[in-house]
Amino acid sequence: MDGDLSSTDGLVALACKPEKVVLFPAFAHMALKILLLPIGTADVKRSFSTLNRILNSERCHLLPDHVDMLMKISTESPEVLDVRSSTQTATFDGCRLSVIG
Repeated sequence: MDGDLSSTDGLVALACKPEKVVLFPAFAHMALKILLLPIGTADVKRSFSTLNRILNSERCHLLPDHVDMLMKISTESPEVLDVRSSTQTATFDGCRLSVIG
């Protein structure tokens, strides 16, 4: 439905169709912002958990720019495997060592 703003299709039409944007610029801008809101709260909770891990008692004096950079690294970087939880084997002077984490 073109005039129904209770559906996603109606909001997309209001935010994207040029003739609607020209007629209702404020509503089109608001519809675009509504469409950008996360549907669930999992991402928000995950972001706060990441922020709490970054800003612990030893790092509470970080500048906002540094916190922002650390958040981006933590949330956007590829996952790094935890090497402590795997079995590693190394050879040192002919001796084979196994480390089980």
